[in-house]
Amino acid sequence: MHRSIERREGNRMWPAGFLQDQRGVTALEYAVIAGLVVMAVVGVSSLIQGIFSHGFAQIATLVSDAFAHF
Repeated sequence: MHRSIERREGNRMWPAGFLQDQRGVTALEYAVIAGLVVMAVVGVSSLIQGIFSHGFAQIATLVSDAFAHF
């Protein structure tokens, strides 16, 4: 059967077809997973940023102290 005919027939049974369609559920699951991944990346990046800023501050202090002795 042609796709446009299938769509027209599917529209006649909109409420029943809509409730049985699982494609939206899958899209919602992917959206939730993507949101969790984004939250994890933001959390890890802020943790790494704190570690790097502390490390660079220590390096800057060491370099500053080394040049102060010249």
